[in-house]
Amino acid sequence: MSDLPASGYDLDGSSAHANALQATYKARSDVAAKLPGARLDLTYGTQPRQRLDVFPAGADAPVLVFFHGGYWKAGDKDSRRYAAIPWREWGVGWVAVNYRLVPGNTLEEAVDDARLAVAWLAENAEGLGLNREALHICGNSAGGHLAAMVAATAWEGRPDLASLTVVSGLCDLVPLLTAGPNAWLGLTEDRARALSPINHLPPRDLPTLIAVGGAETAEFKQQSWAYADALEGQETPVTRLETPAEDHFEIIGGFG
Repeated sequence: MSDLPASGYDLDGSSAHANALQATYKARSDVAAKLPGARLDLTYGTQPRQRLDVFPAGADAPVLVFFHGGYWKAGDKDSRRYAAIPWREWGVGWVAVNYRLVPGNTLEEAVDDARLAVAWLAENAEGLGLNREALHICGNSAGGHLAAMVAATAWEGRPDLASLTVVSGLCDLVPLLTAGPNAWLGLTEDRARALSPINHLPPRDLPTLIAVGGAETAEFKQQSWAYADALEGQETPVTRLETPAEDHFEIIGGFG
């Protein structure tokens, strides 16, 4: 147990039906795994968690590349396949990505994995039936953090990206230094700043959607709107979306 004070970043008690929702998402994902053309557990690196699933919708179709949440310590692409069902019906490909988790690995390694996955997808897009020119990066919660770090301007091998979507994302890690999650993150202030997307913005012309649930904690709402403010400050085209009444675990279900 952490001896850090409770805060709006401690989500265990924020949704009474979180476990039931996760079970529903997994059941729907098991159905999606049987979609024609699905390519599961492709390796983009040598580590066991460096795997992704591809659900192509056509060589010219846009592609959503999704990073799951779980506070960087949990979660799996296998329970986020479900969104492929509606998105493919709408003519959009879906890619669900795994990455190394803390505390057995560092948060820097999780960021490296997210970037490596997207670079690998761009390099191998043609053989996967994906459109390299239309990679839309998205994620929720911890995955929103990783998506934003992928979209950041300066990293070697970064491919051109079509857009960024951050759902309930964690974009400034400094507040986590005095919250429960730092029990497994083990961040220092310098590392927290270096790993915060709010300090590493994407190109000014990258269209970005920032979404948050209306029933989320004040801390998660503040994270979203502070990042949106920073993007608007550099004149990035930003769309803000706050759903009427969804909590942190419900909003991602609506994504699919």
